[in-house]
Amino acid sequence: MNYCESCGAKLPKDSKFCEECGAKVEQGEKKENKSPTNEQPTERKPLTKKQRLIGISILAIIIFLFAGYQVGSRVYSMENQTGRITEALASKDPEKIAKVVTTNDSNFEVNAKNLEGFAEYLDQNPTYLSDLINELEDRGTHGAFYIQKNGNRLFFFDGYDLVMVPVYGEVYTESKDVSIRLGDEELFTSDSENYTREVGPYAPGVLTFTAEGTVNGLPLTVTEEVTWLSDSYNEVDLTLTGSYFSVQSNLESGNVYIDGEKIGQLEDGYGEFGPIQIQDDMKLHVGQTFDDEDIIYDPVELTEETSYYEFYDLDLVTEYEAGELINGLYNAAYSLTSYDSQENEKAFNNYFDPEGPAYDDQRSTYLSAIEADRNNEDLSYVSYETTIDEIKRTGAEKFDVTYELTQRKSFTYGSDKEDELNHYSIEAAVRFKPTDHPDREYDSYIYEIYNEELLYEEGGESSASEDDSEDGEVQASRAVKSFVENLPDAVNNNNFSSISKYIDSSSAFYDEQSAFVTNTYERGITETLDHVEILETTLEDGSAQVKTSEAFTIVNEGSEKEMEYTAVYQLKKVDGDYLITSLSID
Repeated sequence: MNYCESCGAKLPKDSKFCEECGAKVEQGEKKENKSPTNEQPTERKPLTKKQRLIGISILAIIIFLFAGYQVGSRVYSMENQTGRITEALASKDPEKIAKVVTTNDSNFEVNAKNLEGFAEYLDQNPTYLSDLINELEDRGTHGAFYIQKNGNRLFFFDGYDLVMVPVYGEVYTESKDVSIRLGDEELFTSDSENYTREVGPYAPGVLTFTAEGTVNGLPLTVTEEVTWLSDSYNEVDLTLTGSYFSVQSNLESGNVYIDGEKIGQLEDGYGEFGPIQIQDDMKLHVGQTFDDEDIIYDPVELTEETSYYEFYDLDLVTEYEAGELINGLYNAAYSLTSYDSQENEKAFNNYFDPEGPAYDDQRSTYLSAIEADRNNEDLSYVSYETTIDEIKRTGAEKFDVTYELTQRKSFTYGSDKEDELNHYSIEAAVRFKPTDHPDREYDSYIYEIYNEELLYEEGGESSASEDDSEDGEVQASRAVKSFVENLPDAVNNNNFSSISKYIDSSSAFYDEQSAFVTNTYERGITETLDHVEILETTLEDGSAQVKTSEAFTIVNEGSEKEMEYTAVYQLKKVDGDYLITSLSID
């Protein structure tokens, strides 16, 4: 009988390996038991309980570690880690997303608040979310996001993070002192016009910028929601914008108000305003405060749909009428200088308010000067020209008018006196009073003359030497322009004397214009001069031709008609002055 040399177990005949311990059996060294009764095999001692427990524990640990490794391999596989990242993205919850996102930009802090815009974009754009998840799972990258290996998990398994590349951009605003916010966070205030500044870093997604400033004394706010998804060129324009509108009124210098707050002032009855951010129930009105009265128009609602507003519901005297009063005064002075009659003196006196200081002061002085000129046998001609410098409304029916007066005196050829020119600067208070007259709503008066200053005086050339071409062109042009400017006063007030001094009394044109003024006035037709311009003036052998561009507004039976045309005037020199002899319309 053979026995195993390793463990002492019995070996079957011809065995090559021990069935107990697996040791190889050497065939040539088999040992026989010559005395089986005297030699017994060595038997192993049984394991103690402690040994068995240790062995079982070691085996269990080995099995546990093996199983844990297998589980960890699956749990921390790249696919499963990517899956957990995409699950967080699919939740659209900034708290969950913040747990799986990291960044290599040290200036950006990953937290739920900073990821709110990104989560909002995912919620609003399911297609983008789907593409982001698919691309991360398939290729590990999409836009500003990519999967990156980052350290180990449990010492044995590779770790993977979702890396986000933050976005930067530029903010622009055209105004100074504009406060810029991102959400509730104030970023900065612009310190110049056309201001640009880089902002960031931010998480890709929806960003809401707000700009606040003041324009025309009213606050303006602009909010822009932008989507920045990558670190390519990003910008947001925060120019303060609003609605623009225009206002027109017969209150020429009226203030314009929105909800009681002044936003500007009209100039010559017109103004353009904006930008204004129009809100519900916002009211617009025009008004002006004077020393003893307020002029206020009824407010109208300001809307986005309307860009033009008119305020004419109050019946106001206009600046034009105030200017016409001044021109009419000196037309009357000219008529009274030319011909002494009770009618002419009455017409002159009617330009002064009997209740005003000018009636007793300047009126009396002017009458004395006019009488002296009229009785001067050496004086052949006196003319008055007025230039309005400023008209300032001081009430609904009151104005202060600043104007320049040029008085020219031409003496006879036989006189040894040279022609005179006196130039005055005058400030006058003008008043209008309602009247029952059937042809007009107001009577107009000079109430007070504050100042009358002689600016300069000079002796003109003698009447015998007034052949200078340049002076002649000026004189002819002035005669025509004065005729056109005074034509509305003549027609509207049946005052032919306003224009007669510019017409040759021996011409048929003189009678034609006299009849035209009377007929037009009796038919109730009125006109307003909108524009007059001297285009060309030529002189030849004591005559002149003046070409003009003119525009009038004609009112007939409540209907307005605008007329614009080119006129050609023929003039001849009479006693040193150019007077109109005919008129043709092109």
